[in-house]
Amino acid sequence: MSASTLQTPLLFLDVDGVLNTSLQQGGKYVHPLLVKRLKKVVDSTHCSIIISSTWRKRDDYMQYLRGMFGDVGLEEMVIKGNTISLEVTNKEGVILTPEQLRGDEIKAYVAEVGEGLRWVAVDDMDLCRELEEDNFVRTNVESGLSSKNVNELIEKLSNK
Repeated sequence: MSASTLQTPLLFLDVDGVLNTSLQQGGKYVHPLLVKRLKKVVDSTHCSIIISSTWRKRDDYMQYLRGMFGDVGLEEMVIKGNTISLEVTNKEGVILTPEQLRGDEIKAYVAEVGEGLRWVAVDDMDLCRELEEDNFVRTNVESGLSSKNVNELIEKLSNK
């Protein structure tokens, strides 16, 4: 799928620390208010979601997430895919940090889809060294997706 055929902006979504908080992590849970905030981003930008979270590796977690999306009126089809899992070491055999690995997985997806694509990643990990500022919004693990984050995502997904 080339960027010319893909007009819809992409939102690379982490779950833990974005749709839940540090108090709620460690299991299969997302906070309904935070999912409603995500819905505002989707409704405002008509973006599609690519799951970059480790949740993508668990079918039961993904089924739960789709159910929560449905509960707030997000269509299941808004999730267009997920990033691939890459090796945890680079070509030189150096173990990558979680931030490097997540950034590389997102960049690999973008490279496959093509240049010129409008996209933003939202994550509680600091991916600033891995991704361009225009392509990243960081959440606070203590509060998850804030209203400020929502506005920033809408701006970045709309203005590229």
